[in-house]
Amino acid sequence: MFFTNDFGYLRDPKYCGCCLGDSLKLMPVGACGQYGTLDIGGQTRLRYHHEIGMGQNPGLTRFQQNSNDLLLSRTRLYTNWKLDDSVRFFAEGIHAGLTTTDDYVTRSIDENNGDLLNLFVDLEVVDGSTVRVGRQELLYGNQRLISPLDWANTRRTFEGIRWLQNSGDWSHDLFYTNLVPVVANCFDEADYDQSFYGIYSTYAGFKHAKIDAYYVGYDNETAATPIDTDFSIHTFGLRVDGSVDNWLYELEGGPQLGRQSGLGLDHAAGFFTAGLGRKLGGD
Repeated sequence: MFFTNDFGYLRDPKYCGCCLGDSLKLMPVGACGQYGTLDIGGQTRLRYHHEIGMGQNPGLTRFQQNSNDLLLSRTRLYTNWKLDDSVRFFAEGIHAGLTTTDDYVTRSIDENNGDLLNLFVDLEVVDGSTVRVGRQELLYGNQRLISPLDWANTRRTFEGIRWLQNSGDWSHDLFYTNLVPVVANCFDEADYDQSFYGIYSTYAGFKHAKIDAYYVGYDNETAATPIDTDFSIHTFGLRVDGSVDNWLYELEGGPQLGRQSGLGLDHAAGFFTAGLGRKLGGD
């Protein structure tokens, strides 16, 4: 996510690099920088797919014999205006395009012909506490549950409010948002029938480990014909990420409860994952 970039290294008098785009970062706003600094940047990428048996043609379903060649393009541009240590404005746009054969059935994650991924203001209300209001991407932990979905050509974003606090070894992120569905040829708007909210806390006081604890809620009040898709899901999770010497480990899991009104059933599920790796090359 571009809004997490930190270009503070450019102020280091010992820095003597010359990276592409350095001159577009920390630009003073006003004759003497009295209106803060401005960053401008972005990304463009091309991705080729040769897909077999994906069923993206009229009259076909998944895993039927077919093939498609796709060229996915994506351009993201952003501007970050930091007025001072307590106020900043961030905006990011996207254009995601697709070139392929005429009979290819486009997926919802393929195209977005000009839209906003992020448009928010950060206000530091007290030392260490910031309120963020507007359209914004979300990313937590190892992106298993919540992410911008970067592998998709369009990415995922939300609209709402967040309270971010950092206090010593603890950080807390409390959010209430609405999903912003992608509509390829229209300006994307938040769906106020799909609410996404929760709290994500991290403790980083251990020397070689970090612990995340979180609660996430997702309410869908959309009514569809012939089946009502209304549901409310609540997920509780714990994640431990750390290392012992050159060994790396990660554990994450939790229960999920709620209701599936469209099916007339209560919801009960859970998940668990574990990972083990080794860092090569010594310290």
